[in-house]
Amino acid sequence: LNAPPTMWTYVACSALACALSVASTEAANAPTVLASLIALCGSLLGQFVVANMFFGILLGSNRLVLWFVFGRLRMVELQRLWERLINYTMGQLVVLGAVVEPDLPELFLWLTFSAFVGFLSLYAGLCRDRIDYLAHLPDLPSRWAYLRLLSMLGLIFMTSASIVTLGGYLMWEAGASTVFLFMFQCCLIVADSIHTLIQFYLQRRERRQGSSDILYYASLIPEIGMQCCRLCHHLHVWYVHGLAFSVIDVLLLANTKAAFESLHHRLVTHINFLRADANLQHRFRSAASHELDELQDCCAICREPMESAKVLPCGHFFHYRCLRSWLEQSHSCPICRASLAT
Repeated sequence: LNAPPTMWTYVACSALACALSVASTEAANAPTVLASLIALCGSLLGQFVVANMFFGILLGSNRLVLWFVFGRLRMVELQRLWERLINYTMGQLVVLGAVVEPDLPELFLWLTFSAFVGFLSLYAGLCRDRIDYLAHLPDLPSRWAYLRLLSMLGLIFMTSASIVTLGGYLMWEAGASTVFLFMFQCCLIVADSIHTLIQFYLQRRERRQGSSDILYYASLIPEIGMQCCRLCHHLHVWYVHGLAFSVIDVLLLANTKAAFESLHHRLVTHINFLRADANLQHRFRSAASHELDELQDCCAICREPMESAKVLPCGHFFHYRCLRSWLEQSHSCPICRASLAT
């Protein structure tokens, strides 16, 4: 609720302008509020007033949801939120420019739909970031913190799944290509929500039973799968749009290139992880008992005493499981940053 006063003023003025527009036109004679709004959309100015009101309501609802579910966002969450917003906006503008006919009512419909789906996508990403953050806190967070996030994630999942089901039913006569084109983002949100819920369960399980390979591969496989789907989606848009050497084609090429580079980077990261893990098992020796007795130190990663440890070429000692978890994020020594992948 710590939004600038100007935002709440904008929301109130938007609703007031729409109410005055309805009252001063024939839309006031409509039997229901929905019928009044539909009648008001009969003119270009009325469409703008209604769109402005819905945009204001969306902004106000967004602020309330952020306050109730997430509270104050961390800096890294804000940064990722803006990155996702920019990427989603650019991607949707390219899709709408490449596929949707330049008809104002149809364009307005798809822009409204894309804005709503965009908010679902941003919330799903925020839920994933916050759950991942809570899982790595030294103290176990309260159940209320998890309950709010899981309830939000469940609502996002059900809403997205309903949109996919309804959209597939309404647009199936237009062909499977059209359904896949316009329902892709919702399908991605459904998959992302399931992925986050599985990660949440496995993170809680690891916290009780210790680390394992399950969480790593439960994260790797969906990530690679969704990145492959994004790449195929961009190629699909290009196939439907055709090659016309326009600005849209340049943006499509940039999006396709970015999707391919993201997939390539994830695969390279996984290969480096496997290489570093092999080095960790076969090339780096285990510490002898007398070395650990002389060291009398704890693991720099988990801060727990070491009854067994691996010795890196740089001379630092760590638990094998801690090092393996570290390799999922970085391929260097946690202390001196010496490479472990070669």
